[in-house]
Amino acid sequence: LLGGGGAFAGHPFIQFISPVRALQARRRSHTLADPEAALLQQINLGIDPAAWQRYDVLKAKRRAATLTDAEHSELIAIGDQIELANARRIAALIQLAQLRHTSLEELMNQLGIQPPPVE
Repeated sequence: LLGGGGAFAGHPFIQFISPVRALQARRRSHTLADPEAALLQQINLGIDPAAWQRYDVLKAKRRAATLTDAEHSELIAIGDQIELANARRIAALIQLAQLRHTSLEELMNQLGIQPPPVE
C-alpha cells in the first residue's frame, strides 16, 4: 500500500509518508544510528488504512450533509487518531532534525515531506 499506488496513492498521509519510505530504502545499505532508525520508525507510524478509508467516506457524507450523529462521533474519533499520529510524527521529525543539527524545514526538504493540505 505505502510502496506506491493503489486506492490511497493520492491521500495526504501517503504523500507525507512515501518520501520517508524512499529515504529508508536508500539508507538500507548504510547502518543508521539507533536513534535515527527509531525516529524514522516513529515518523512512519500512522493509522490503519481501513480507518483512513472510513474517514474519507465520513468526510464525503459530511460534505453531502447526510452524516448521522453516530457517524459524526465516529468522524471526530478518527480525526482525533489522525491528529495524535501526526503530533507524534512531528515530534519525531523535530527530534531527528535536532539530532542531525538541521532545521525542521530543511529535514522535511531532505526527506521530501510536504505538509498535508489544510481542510
